[in-house]
Amino acid sequence: MVKKNNRNTHPDLDDVHETFVESDLPSPQELVEKKDLEKLLERALKELPVKCRNIFTLKRFGELSNKEIAEKLDISIKTVEAQTTIAMKRLKYYISSHWEVITIVLLNALVTIF
Repeated sequence: MVKKNNRNTHPDLDDVHETFVESDLPSPQELVEKKDLEKLLERALKELPVKCRNIFTLKRFGELSNKEIAEKLDISIKTVEAQTTIAMKRLKYYISSHWEVITIVLLNALVTIF
């Protein structure tokens, strides 16, 4: 007669790791890194003037053309172009001034690769 082991059995950590590596699902580390970068982008967007933020959001996240944005907001296409350029410059500056967050995320990514 074989005795049953009544202890709870836990999955092998190597098996769990392989499951994440072999699946298309992001790893927990990747989810954390993505969240960190999303928070940085959110803070950067909040720093933009309202008009500039609205135009940038419609263009990048709403995937509208300059013409569609101009029609929707009743402004000229040149205004859309100018505000998009201003948004990009300000976002680049904001993100570059917060290089330490990006550096930490990138270093964490490198550590998980090697």
